[in-house]
Parts: sequence; structure tokens; C-alpha cells
Amino acid sequence: MFDRSGPVVAAIIIALACSTVFYLEVSGRADKMDFGVKKNSIAQEPYRLLTFSFTHDGFSHLFSNIVALLLAGALAREIGISGRTFLLLFLLAGVLALLPALLLTGRTFAGASAGICAIFGALSVDFERYGFSVSWIFSLFLLGMLASLAFGFFLLESATQVLGTLVHFSAFFTGAGIFWGWKIMGLDLRSTESFNPDQADAQFH
Repeated sequence: MFDRSGPVVAAIIIALACSTVFYLEVSGRADKMDFGVKKNSIAQEPYRLLTFSFTHDGFSHLFSNIVALLLAGALAREIGISGRTFLLLFLLAGVLALLPALLLTGRTFAGASAGICAIFGALSVDFERYGFSVSWIFSLFLLGMLASLAFGFFLLESATQVLGTLVHFSAFFTGAGIFWGWKIMGLDLRSTESFNPDQADAQFH
């Protein structure tokens, strides 16, 4: 499961889990409050730090995150990141990025987007192997986040939109920071069949 195809398998598993929880919600067998997380519920129900990522507020929310998950899985596969690394980033970085907003507000949080943004942040660190500048990728993401903040604050006047954007911003850089730290520590982050762009170039020369 955790060879080069691991990230795609991991993304599909996460997507299925999200769909299952969403089905429970819309069928009336469970409520979003049963799986979402907020500050007052952490101490008594710490499992919510895991389940909130699989809970979604409507079909459009679920669908957009599943598409993003599968894209992240495909990119991670091409770069050669293992399925184990993919899952750890999704679960760990997503929670760490959410904690400040979680502890400072009384809102209920749900959705896989924090974990997904963390994965994209980690992937951006490795794009340098393919000739892309990490600073340019970070700058583009920052501009996108600033545009989203401005849209939410000035046009929608939505505190929820602004808070969600800040969580996504935090998750992207949390994922990048964790992945960078793991690389510096020399941890094995890659699949056994990791793709090497230098070797690929050599084959075409």
C-alpha cells in the first residue's frame, strides 16, 4: 500500500472516509456536531481532533475537498512521497494548523481542507527538484490567500470566510515546515520506487 502508489491509495481512503461520514450526516444517523471539533469538546472528546477532518458542511464542501485530495495524491505519487508520509502530514499538520483558531474561538471546525493545504505545502518544498522556485510558490500561495482574505472581509463581510482562509494559510506553511524539518532530520519520506527527475532526463538524452 505504501509504495509509489501509496499517496493515491491514501487519498482514496481519506475520500471514502469523508464520504461515509457525510452519508451518516445527510441520512440523519449522525450530526455534524458528532464529528466536528471545537474548543470546549477537546478535553472530554479528544477523538474529534481526528474526526473533524472527515466531516463536511454540504456536498459542495465535500466534493471540492475530494477533488483536491486526489490531485494532492497524484502529485505526491509523481514526486515520490510515500503513502505513510502523506497520511501523517494530513492528520498531524492539519491539527497543528487548526489549534490556534480552535483555542481562540468558540467555533466548530470541520473539513479536510486543513490537511490538504498542509500536503500542498509539503509538496511545494519538493518542487525545487523540478526547477521550480520554492519562494515563488510560497509567494503565489500568499497572494492567493491575501486575495481570499480581502474577498471575505470586504465583499462578503464574513468572519467565517476570513477565519477559514487563515487556517488554510497556517496549514500550508505548517505542512511545508514539518516536511522541511523531516528532510533536515534525514527521515525516510519517499516510496521505494521514488521518481528521480535526473534519472528521467538521462533516459531521454
